[in-house]
Amino acid sequence: MTDSITLSEKKLLKKIQWRLVVWLVIAFVLFEAGFAVGTFYVLKNQLAYQSRQNMEQLMLPRIHEAIDLLQFEHRDRQSLPNNDSSHELTAVWIVTDDGRLLRTGSAPLVNGAAVNQLVINQRTMVGRDKYPHFSIATISGVPLLVGAFPIFKKSHLLGYLASVSSLAEMTRTLHELYLIDLYLGLVGLVAILIMTRVLSGRALIPIRKALSRQRNFVNDAAHELRTPLAILRGTLELAQGEEELLVIQESLRDGLHEVDYLSSLVSNLSTLARMESGTMELDFQSVDLSEITQSVAQALLPMYETSGITLVVERMDQAVLRGDPVRLRQLLLILLENAMKYNLDNGQVHVSLKPARQGWLLTIEDTGLGISEEDLPHIFDRFFRSIKTASYQEGSGLGLAIAAWIIDRHKGRVTVHSKVGLGTTFNVWLPQH
Repeated sequence: MTDSITLSEKKLLKKIQWRLVVWLVIAFVLFEAGFAVGTFYVLKNQLAYQSRQNMEQLMLPRIHEAIDLLQFEHRDRQSLPNNDSSHELTAVWIVTDDGRLLRTGSAPLVNGAAVNQLVINQRTMVGRDKYPHFSIATISGVPLLVGAFPIFKKSHLLGYLASVSSLAEMTRTLHELYLIDLYLGLVGLVAILIMTRVLSGRALIPIRKALSRQRNFVNDAAHELRTPLAILRGTLELAQGEEELLVIQESLRDGLHEVDYLSSLVSNLSTLARMESGTMELDFQSVDLSEITQSVAQALLPMYETSGITLVVERMDQAVLRGDPVRLRQLLLILLENAMKYNLDNGQVHVSLKPARQGWLLTIEDTGLGISEEDLPHIFDRFFRSIKTASYQEGSGLGLAIAAWIIDRHKGRVTVHSKVGLGTTFNVWLPQH
C-alpha cells in the first residue's frame, strides 16, 4: 500500500488547509485588535485618572488660601489686581462666582489667553455642584486636562479654584504604546501565518492517511473480489456448456466453494470497515478467557483432526478479565485457524494461558511454515499475504488485521516470533481491567 494521494485529493486538502489558515489569521487579527483597543482605552483611562488624582492632591492644600482671596475680593473687588507672578498659587486659577478671573496661573502652557478663557468657561460646568469637575480640551494641538474645584462658604458659592495640566506626555506615551502594539501585531501576524500554515499541514496528515487508507481499502477489496468472481464466472460458463451431469455437479461444487469464499471475504470486509469507522461498539463485561479459549479449541478440534494437525491445550485456571466475549472468541478463532491452515503435515499447535503483569498471556505456538523476517512487520496489514503462504493456502489477508484491532481495543499487546520452516509463536497479552 502507498500513502500517496490523487491530484483531486491534493486540491481538496490544499483548499481545506488555506481555509484553516484564513480562519486562524482572522481570529488572531480580531483578538489582537480587541486586545489592542481594550489595552489602549484601559491605559488611557488609568493615566487620565492618575492625572486627576495628582491634580486633586495639588489643589486641596490651596483651597483655604483661595477662600481668603475670594472673601477679600467680595469685600473689595477693586483692591486686588490680577497677578500672574504669584508664587503662592503657581499654575492655579481663581475665578469668582460671576466668572471673573481673579488670579491666573503662571505655568508655561500654550496660548495663555486661550487657556484663561478655557478656565473661565468651566463656570458653566461647575454650576452649583460641590464636587470637582474635570474636562479635556485641546489648544494649539496640545491636549489639556482642566480641573475646577468649587469653593463654598456655607451654601454660598464664592467661586472656584482651577488648574490646567498638559496631557501631551500621556498622549505621546499612548501613541508610542500604540505603535509598539501595531508593530508587534504585524510581527505576530506574520508569525501566526507561518505557524498556521505549518500546523494546518500537520493537522491534515491524519486526513491524508485516512484518504489513502480508504482508497487502498477500496482498491484492495476490488482486487480480492475480482479473482473469485472471475473463477466463479468461468466455472458457471463451463457448467453451462456441459451436458455430462458429473462435470456439471463438479463445476457447481467449485462455484459453491468460491461463493463461500466470497461470503467470508465480504463478511470480513464489512467487519473491518465498521471497526475502522468506529461504528462497532464492544460489549465489555467480566469474562473468563480460559473458558472462551477451551470452547474455541473444542469447536475447531474436528477440523484439526481432519487436517491431521494435533491441537494441544494446556490446563488453564480461571482467567477473568473485562472484555467483549464475541470479539475475544473471534480473536481465538482467527489465531487458531491460521495456526492450522499454515501448519505442516502432522504438525502441532500448542495453546497456553498464564497470568502475567496484571493480565493474562495467551500463547499460540505452531510448527508450521513460519514467516520470513521481511514479511513479519506486515502480517497485521490488511490484505497482506506473503507469496509463500498465499500459494499454500487461500485467504483474504484480513484475519490478522481484525485480530490486531480486537487486541488494541482491549488495551492489549501482541508479539510474534517466527522462523521459516520451524513455526510461529503469537503472544497476546490482555489486561485484567
